[in-house]
Amino acid sequence: IACKDKSVQKQLAYMLGRQQICLDLEAEIENAEDLIEIMQNVHLNDSFLSLARELDIMEPKLPEDIYKSHLEPQRSSYGPNVDSAKQNLASSFVNGF
Repeated sequence: IACKDKSVQKQLAYMLGRQQICLDLEAEIENAEDLIEIMQNVHLNDSFLSLARELDIMEPKLPEDIYKSHLEPQRSSYGPNVDSAKQNLASSFVNGF
């Protein structure tokens, strides 16, 4: 492998693993065993869970968490129809993602 940066090697191994391509790596490569495991998607689930913990998306969100209407100043001139439309929009985003 021409690239010596380990993080780039791992990223490339994840990309190859996603395409279900596994290369035969030479034994003299320092982290060949780790790269082969990544290409074979051995720890893929653990990687996704680790990313979800970092992004704080392990728990499902409510529309109020996404839209955060409690932080906006109250405007009485628009009326309840606009608030209902905003809640519907927030629900759509929450359910869509």
